[in-house]
Amino acid sequence: RRSPGAGRYARPEHERRFVVREGPPALGAPWLIEDRYIEGTSLRLRLLTAERETVRKLTQKVRMDPVDPASVSITNIYLTPEEYDLLAALPAGPIRKTRQICRVEGVRFVIDLFQGDLKGLQLAEVEVAELSAPLILPPLARR
Repeated sequence: RRSPGAGRYARPEHERRFVVREGPPALGAPWLIEDRYIEGTSLRLRLLTAERETVRKLTQKVRMDPVDPASVSITNIYLTPEEYDLLAALPAGPIRKTRQICRVEGVRFVIDLFQGDLKGLQLAEVEVAELSAPLILPPLARR
């Protein structure tokens, strides 16, 4: 029997995050991201919009180690507009942000600029193969 965060379609996610001063120039058009963290679950409903493209998905993120918040398993399901609308009616905590992709010293980062209650917060994320691998903090990192 499979449990949340396990199975063929779940994959480990290893991200390092940093608060940033200002992001470097973006490599393309920004994405508007509207997340809805469904109350009482490990589920996130996401609407991504950029130029003429819209993506809707349901994501489950499960902490694999209760002590280590960086140890996460992730599963994604892509949704139709009708499926998204049905799930968007559930009680949830919303977060809105703009995401841009950039490169710093050859490393691909995403920079999120938050809106609403988190307005002004900028976070950089980078996916890494192993969390224990050394990573030189880019100049944009504040902490």
